[in-house]
Amino acid sequence: MNRQGQRYRQHASTLALSAFLGLAALLSACSSSSDSPADNADASSAAEAETDIAAPEDTDTAAPGETDTEDADQSNSLPDDLTIPPPSTEPSVEFADLSIAADLPGLIAYRADNGDLVTSRPDGTAQTVWASGDEFTSSQPTWSSSGEQLAWTAIGTDEAFLATVATSSADPSTINFSSVASPLFYLSWSPGDSWIAGLGNGPGGIEFSLFDTAGGGQQIVGPGQPFFTDWSSDATLVAAIGGQALVDITAADQAAVARNLSAPLGAFSAPIAISESEAIVALRDNANNEVVRLDGSSGSVLANADGPVAMSLNPQATHVAVLVIGRPDDSVETISFAQPAAPSLPSGVVSIIDLETGEVVSRPERDILAMRWSPDGAHLALLQSSSAGLTWLFADPTTTSTTTNRSVPFLPSREFANAYLPFADQYDRSTTEWSPDSTAFVFSGTIDGTEGVFVDVIDDELGPAQLGNGDIAFWSPAQ
Repeated sequence: MNRQGQRYRQHASTLALSAFLGLAALLSACSSSSDSPADNADASSAAEAETDIAAPEDTDTAAPGETDTEDADQSNSLPDDLTIPPPSTEPSVEFADLSIAADLPGLIAYRADNGDLVTSRPDGTAQTVWASGDEFTSSQPTWSSSGEQLAWTAIGTDEAFLATVATSSADPSTINFSSVASPLFYLSWSPGDSWIAGLGNGPGGIEFSLFDTAGGGQQIVGPGQPFFTDWSSDATLVAAIGGQALVDITAADQAAVARNLSAPLGAFSAPIAISESEAIVALRDNANNEVVRLDGSSGSVLANADGPVAMSLNPQATHVAVLVIGRPDDSVETISFAQPAAPSLPSGVVSIIDLETGEVVSRPERDILAMRWSPDGAHLALLQSSSAGLTWLFADPTTTSTTTNRSVPFLPSREFANAYLPFADQYDRSTTEWSPDSTAFVFSGTIDGTEGVFVDVIDDELGPAQLGNGDIAFWSPAQ
């Protein structure tokens, strides 16, 4: 895929994260992982998950998968002056045996270091190679909402495809290949698995497409940059387009209706769909953000923020985690509090808002890059940078306790650092690293010199177990 045209213009109100893409390049340089065929393919720039839509001429930025960061100004997580230092010298990590995953439910999809696309039981059994790295460049493995099907982008010698398969077949001959105009760099299944939304490059820039999984081909809805989306329960997408418009797109007829908002969109990326008409977005309040719960075009303010925000809704739709991106204010205590008026959220930490009561719990952890709720809502995984690299923390979202389980420090894979991490909000809407029973986590990277895909049972005292060699991995959402 020609990288020309993957550069895009983006509205200045989207997250100003130029340093984040530079950070991704730094991490990829630190990583000892070798390039696979998929690493060299443009479709592996999954980071472009947050596509684009027309914007002012003076905000030209590098496309999310690119390493040129001179004028890049989008990302999802870090203040401009925060970097991840190289890992410190630590004692050798003792890895667990894969037997720790023998009773874990679901399947894990990952891209192996030779480019093969593989699904496996968490303990390494029942492996199926769905696409050979010798035949296809595969990227964007994305599970359906039921966990029964897998979709990915497959790039052959002369043509690109959206590939889908029911993984229960364990038979690569059952894969359905739908030809696409250009390789897709972001995929998202609808609730009920009837539709797949995709983003790819078109003649006029980034294009948003829909696919009917019953057998329909690619339906190009229109261009946009950036293009951030979330599915509502009735197979309607709420989309924040160009940092300027909030639009509801109905999958069945591709009709798009803009919401008439009382204020411009603020500095955030992916909106949150709570129900068929309700959504959570950030609106601009002079120089600041208001985190607003909308019902149609009418809204109530949940909290105020003095910087760009990243947001994640728990699966029960009862609590939303909000990261105000910026340096922490040491004068603000991060404690549990409730106020009758919309609270002002402290910068640089994650605050969890109870959508029923308005109560806010602000976590003490700092330097957080991404957030992932467990399926049962009992844990919030926080990706934290430290002197040892990156660490997944498994926090209790109801308390401010600093006692929490955590993964061992690791350096992320190049694919995760360049393509997924800068757009963590958008991938939070379409993928999960959590096991369906909320007891384990999968991630890719380098631990103490060992590269691979690792399964970590969060409540035991054992180390992670290496599932295989690979650069990106996601767990199926169904048991």
